Amino acid sequence: ACRAESGTDWTAHQQVLVHGLRKGNIRLPLLLTGGCWSTIKGLVMLDGSLFKDRRNLVSAHFYDPFVFTHQGSTWTLPFLAEVRGVPYPAANGRLDETLARTNAAFAVSSRWPPAERDKERQAAEEAIRWYFTSAPGRAAIDEAFAPLKEWQQRNDINPAQIVVTEFGAMRPAGASVSDDASRARWLSDVSAAIARNGWGWTLWLLSSPPFGLEGPQGT
Repeated sequence: ACRAESGTDWTAHQQVLVHGLRKGNIRLPLLLTGGCWSTIKGLVMLDGSLFKDRRNLVSAHFYDPFVFTHQGSTWTLPFLAEVRGVPYPAANGRLDETLARTNAAFAVSSRWPPAERDKERQAAEEAIRWYFTSAPGRAAIDEAFAPLKEWQQRNDINPAQIVVTEFGAMRPAGASVSDDASRARWLSDVSAAIARNGWGWTLWLLSSPPFGLEGPQGT
C-alpha cells in the first residue's frame, strides 16, 4: 500500500529517523523513499520539506509496464510466471505470437492444478491484451515519470537529489534474440528519460540472471 491502512505510516517513522540522524550530526547523504515499493505513486506523497536539506535524496524504483519487465517472474503476480514474448514497445511485436508463446508455457507448466492453471492463463491473456491495446512505448515512460517531475518542481527539489535506485527488465527462460532487443530498447528509453530529467540512476542489476546484463564469464 502507498499509505498504511491502519496504524502509523512508514513515512512518519522515516521522518523521525531522518531528524534523529541529522540531530546526531550525521552528515552523510540519506536516501528517503515512500510506500508501495518505492514507486512514483508513493514517492509523491512524501513531505517535500524533508528535501530542503540537500543531503536528503529520493530513492525511486521503476518497473513499468510491469507485464513487460516481470514476464517470467515467480514471486509477483502468479500468472506472470508463464508469460513470454511480451515485446517493447508493443508495436515491435504481435499479439498472436505473444499469446501463443504464453499459452505454450502454460501447457507444459506443472505449477498449478488444471482449474487454477486455466484461471491464471485467462489472467495472463487479459494482461497481454491490455498491453497491446495500451501500446506502451517511449511516450508512456515519459508520462509515468511526469508526476515525479511535477512533485520535484512543486517542492523546489534539486534534480540531483532524485535517484532511480532500481530499474530493470527480466530475461525469462527461453528468451529469444527479439526478447533481448526489446529489453535493450526499454533500458535505453528508461535511462534516457531519467537523464532528461537530470536525475541519477543505478540499474538492478549488472550481473546474474534474470535482470542482469552480463552472463557467465562476463558475456
